[in-house]
Amino acid sequence: MIESVAFMSEKAACALEPRPGTALLSISNPGVHTVPLQEGWSPLLRVYFPDAGCDAGMLNFLGGYDKYLALGFPNHEHALAMRAFIESLRQSSSPYHLLVHCHAGRSRSVAVAKYVADLCSLPLEGDLSRLNETVLNLMRDPYYYAPVGYAHQVQLRPSAKHRLLRFFGLAR
Repeated sequence: MIESVAFMSEKAACALEPRPGTALLSISNPGVHTVPLQEGWSPLLRVYFPDAGCDAGMLNFLGGYDKYLALGFPNHEHALAMRAFIESLRQSSSPYHLLVHCHAGRSRSVAVAKYVADLCSLPLEGDLSRLNETVLNLMRDPYYYAPVGYAHQVQLRPSAKHRLLRFFGLAR
């Protein structure tokens, strides 16, 4: 179960000592570096996506959702991973304090913390005025920006492992 949630900057998260009963969700920019967190965080989830937004205009400009995905912007895959991590904490019999960080601690981490606070009926302290609306929308509905039917298509696609096995003739 999640007892509390808070958001912070990367710098603040790096300075923290891991504590029993505290989980960390680390959001970093892709390709920059791995955030040098103190050893011993458990549970810990690291996800990588830029602090970017999405709307119909952006999708049209890029040429569709698949092009948007290829650029590594926040998308359903990130949201599904974070939601699974959060759900595992919620279903745990152990109580957890969840900390969420991003680079500045003002946008992506705030959106994820707001989602958790709403989901678990928890208070959330701090400035919420600059939260990343795209990330919040994706947390609420991972396929928010995907074309109609996209979620169904994704579920029907064979896994990468299955495609490789088929390629080498080891599966049908």
